[in-house]
Amino acid sequence: MTRSTAGGGGRIPVGTRWTCAPGGSVAVIDPGLIGDPDGYVLGGAVQGVWRVGEDGKPTGQFVPDPRYGSPEDDFAELTVSRHWLDRLGEQPAVAVRESIAGILDEQASGAALEWVKILGAPRYLTGAAPSRATRTA
Repeated sequence: MTRSTAGGGGRIPVGTRWTCAPGGSVAVIDPGLIGDPDGYVLGGAVQGVWRVGEDGKPTGQFVPDPRYGSPEDDFAELTVSRHWLDRLGEQPAVAVRESIAGILDEQASGAALEWVKILGAPRYLTGAAPSRATRTA
């Protein structure tokens, strides 16, 4: 891991084992965006990658990651849905976030929801029961 300049990438990390990724790349991770250096690395924590040649040596080419930055709520997949979300009010994303935060707090009192990202198109389960008039007919 390297601490890079604000412009992203900065300098080539000294002592990096480039031979572990011949023909590939080595990611530059912002340590300020991860909670545990041995744990999960959020996609937005990757500043970019240094390309590695087939010979296992750095090419000097840094490719910045356009998604780099602090995580933020992203409900785009929810809000572009054609499903009827009016029952959630004028701001369905707010209603969903509040619901998730409430569920987390019920399971672990004091838990704080930092961000939510909807990764794919939501799947909806819509059901109905027959009316009394239909059942008696």
